[in-house]
Amino acid sequence: MIATMLIDAEKKFESTKTFLTQELAVMRTSQVSPALIQDIEVSAYDGTYTLKELGAISLQDVSTLVIQVWDESVITGIEKALVQAQLGASPAVDGMTIRLAIPSISQEQRDAIIKTVKQKTEDAKVAVRNIRQDKNKAFDEMEENGKISEDENKRAKKDLQEMVDSANTQLETIRDNKIQALRS
Repeated sequence: MIATMLIDAEKKFESTKTFLTQELAVMRTSQVSPALIQDIEVSAYDGTYTLKELGAISLQDVSTLVIQVWDESVITGIEKALVQAQLGASPAVDGMTIRLAIPSISQEQRDAIIKTVKQKTEDAKVAVRNIRQDKNKAFDEMEENGKISEDENKRAKKDLQEMVDSANTQLETIRDNKIQALRS
């Protein structure tokens, strides 16, 4: 029973780390990445699709993204979506290829992004703490109901705290790597 709860907590911690990684992946650094635009929504085929579903996105150089569109009929929709995304760049259409030269970010923008990175990391740490709090309450209730002993409760809480510490360290590493990428 305790093992199941600890496994569940670990899954939730992993989910939190994955979410943070995905959130930070779409944030600009000094080098552009396809992740910056891949999830932009485009109106096409009487529906809404992400950009990565409509074409192949690659890097031409550190500041230029290239979208190789698979269907000519969606080019205008993609172009419109890129303009609406307010990336500070105008898409250049050349046949079935769209080039997007992203301007470098200013120091002010970089500082604002770093602040956001830190805030998102703190939000993830709060989520981890909330998971710990829920599991600790459950362990206490199990002890009160006689399902586990006091020693088992303490051991479970100790194991959970080790998992929390590990998750927080990993979240901080993710944060530090993103900040390093922003400063380079």
